[in-house]
Amino acid sequence: MPLDKPILLVGPMGAGKTTIGQALAQTLKVSYIDNDDLIITTMRQSYPDITIPEIFARWGEDFFREQERNCLKSIITVSPFPYQVIAGGGGIVGPEPNRALIKQYTYCLYLDLPVEEQYARVKGDTNRPMLKAPDVMARIKELALKRDPLYREVACAIIDANAPIATVVERCLSALPRS
Repeated sequence: MPLDKPILLVGPMGAGKTTIGQALAQTLKVSYIDNDDLIITTMRQSYPDITIPEIFARWGEDFFREQERNCLKSIITVSPFPYQVIAGGGGIVGPEPNRALIKQYTYCLYLDLPVEEQYARVKGDTNRPMLKAPDVMARIKELALKRDPLYREVACAIIDANAPIATVVERCLSALPRS
């Protein structure tokens, strides 16, 4: 299926953006990239062993969001775009300039997931700087309240991600525009 815009997957931590993105790209037989991986690749040109938690620790969330926007912009504003399925980070919708880019240049699918399932999927993951909190469930709820309206703002379709991978991929395919 030829796409006139790249597909961007957004949603909370644990929603499956990476897993679904890879499976969706494979099903569509198109290219895929995880925006967080691109941030790391770009940052490692200057800091060879940097990780996302280290970026947050050294420079803060605002710096990370700027890198996130720069990387996203670099892959969605070129034509033909090099990646047709992109997994965005959980907080990519936070800054307004990111939302403007997403709305203008992508077909955005919001992978929606209940907070209880998010918690079950990410509770032991130490590579998620946004979950550094005494009460992880409370932090997930806080992020959901803040981000859900922003995911909805940029979404062309909302996909229930609380299902097996194949089912979620089918839901994504059904939500894509027909050519």
